Amino acid sequence: MKHRYSFIGIIFIVLLTFSIFQIETLAQNESIFIGGVELTLGMQKSQIIPYMKMNNFIEHQENAQRYTIWDSEDKILMIGLIQFDVNNNLATVTKFWPDFSPDNYPDALEILFTLLNRYKNVSGIKTFSQEILEPKFKAKTINFYTGKRNIEFGMKENGVIYINESLRSKE
Repeated sequence: MKHRYSFIGIIFIVLLTFSIFQIETLAQNESIFIGGVELTLGMQKSQIIPYMKMNNFIEHQENAQRYTIWDSEDKILMIGLIQFDVNNNLATVTKFWPDFSPDNYPDALEILFTLLNRYKNVSGIKTFSQEILEPKFKAKTINFYTGKRNIEFGMKENGVIYINESLRSKE
């Protein structure tokens, strides 16, 4: 199936637009909103889990300090992942933005540009691209790293674009 937009064309637009932005120093924000809760690295598990359970379905992964956050008990839309360190402090948080079909590419690009503009930092944005070839998931991605934050922008084999935003306590 041929799509109106190629991944290379979209990445070119993303990189061109990003390079046009004026690079300015912003304080590194170490928070992400998921399911109506602001999650900041270092927060205690006891400060997070009860609030997340108020509006979301939380699934604890056995033998790990990792939790999957769903929009509801139906588990239709995974909206995030959180992981705690041995001291029960938030160490990693990942937000999954909704997928974007080819008709909604402008919305995906707007979110990506907003995130890049919000988190740009003179200390450098590193980029990394890759092709993911797994049995049930194939995609091409480009990652933007700044400090502890990663923004992953990808296109699945079926032409659907996805955006993931992550924070890790270690750079």
